[in-house]
Amino acid sequence: MKCHRGQLIIILACLVVYSCTIFEKDFDNPVDFEANEEKGIGAPTLVFYPKTQTKTTSDSVIVG
Repeated sequence: MKCHRGQLIIILACLVVYSCTIFEKDFDNPVDFEANEEKGIGAPTLVFYPKTQTKTTSDSVIVG
């Protein structure tokens, strides 16, 4: 029975290790100063995040 238990543990460990998918992350965050510094981009003075905003003409907006 010990041999079967060891094989089961090895199979389960292999399933865990090989079933993991590592995705390449693509961050688009203008406030990430470390990533911007690596790309040679200076720190922005004013940041709007998300990049697009939808407002009607009667809406008021506060920046700050």
